[in-house]
Amino acid sequence: GLGNYAMPLISAGAFLRKDKKYLLNAYGNYLSSKGSIANQQYSKIDLKTTGSYYLNNHEAYGSVAVSQSNFHLYGYDHNIYKYSKQDVLQQLNEFDLKLGIRNTGENAFKINYDPSIRFNYFTTKDQVSELGFNISVDADRRINNFFKLKASAFFDATSVSVKNGLQNRFSNNISQFSPSLVYETSVYKINGGINAIWNNGYLVCLPNLYGELYLNNFPFIFQAGFVSKIDK
Repeated sequence: GLGNYAMPLISAGAFLRKDKKYLLNAYGNYLSSKGSIANQQYSKIDLKTTGSYYLNNHEAYGSVAVSQSNFHLYGYDHNIYKYSKQDVLQQLNEFDLKLGIRNTGENAFKINYDPSIRFNYFTTKDQVSELGFNISVDADRRINNFFKLKASAFFDATSVSVKNGLQNRFSNNISQFSPSLVYETSVYKINGGINAIWNNGYLVCLPNLYGELYLNNFPFIFQAGFVSKIDK
């Protein structure tokens, strides 16, 4: 393209698979932009690998991702102030790791399960950091052709550290348990359950009631109800 910005973009991916033993994907992106104003520059790089290893009736899966973004805060009065690129640089770094295992075949208890753990670390050039740890378990069991029991649970812990002369640390921990009973036919589905949430020591119970209607010959689903969740 032609304009007052130069924006090169590089993207690549690789794929590896051996029969039904393992699957590996790797991705990479690099984006950069530069304008005519002093210090008007931005860059971002993302690298991610995902993979699965197949066992007897199980799939072990995981992912690793790293990213770095460089912003230059160039919106000052350039006639008055003179800053170097390092002076106005805002750098963001992130690392993410996820591991899990789920069943791919029927077991003696006829329960499907998918436990996973996740570790995330985020930091800035100004020594602000965030450390996150998450444990999640999803499970369900079909009672008959129409009814199914579902349950999910997770624990999410986050710690934020700010180093500005005095080191300050903040934490934000949430736990949730969500059981439900599902009735499903070829035409509609009804989900009845609750979300029990422990928000930093305070218990809140919210409804999780909704229905879905499948429209024949149309690629649409009509959904209505009350779906609750909590965002950190």
